[in-house]
Amino acid sequence: MTDEVRVFRDEELYFSIDNKTDYSETAEVHWIVRNQDAEAKRVNDLGHTSVLSVSDERYEGCSYGGTHYMECLVLENNKIKGMGVVKVRITGFSRPLRNPPKKKYYKGR
Repeated sequence: MTDEVRVFRDEELYFSIDNKTDYSETAEVHWIVRNQDAEAKRVNDLGHTSVLSVSDERYEGCSYGGTHYMECLVLENNKIKGMGVVKVRITGFSRPLRNPPKKKYYKGR
């Protein structure tokens, strides 16, 4: 539904196929994560692949800051039926608390 997502570090993303009815139940989805910034290169995590069915959701954690890509490839009988790419921009900071805890004041006895 979108070409680009902006998130904070340590957040969770869920990816799924929006037009599931266009594919058969035997189709498989190849989710490919491409980590491309210096932090991911430093820890030698340049990406990974997972294969799921069309109806499944793909979970990804946002561990490294920078620009990354989530690619989706739908295969049916070893033929490409669909594909898409989402750019994921992860800030190097965690999301600030909306309502930080209040100070506790001692009121005596």
